[in-house]
Amino acid sequence: MKPSTTCSLMADLKTEMGSFEALAISLEEKAFYDILKKMADKYEFTFEEDRLLDPSTKVKAVVDDKAQFPDWNHRGISRPHCGLS
Repeated sequence: MKPSTTCSLMADLKTEMGSFEALAISLEEKAFYDILKKMADKYEFTFEEDRLLDPSTKVKAVVDDKAQFPDWNHRGISRPHCGLS
């Protein structure tokens, strides 16, 4: 990789890392926003970009809710003292 390409890549990364602030959303919400935007582009859905903000926030809320409760029944550990495996 040429030095100019590396510098350009680093500048693009720095810009992207701060892009969530311009949208007034969190970094995690921006990740879901980017996924939704990519899928909309891929499948040629026409959405105004600001219409993706609300679903991004809602997807993050669902993921946060589900991620806080581990699936204790399927952890894959042995519990011989309880008679369970």
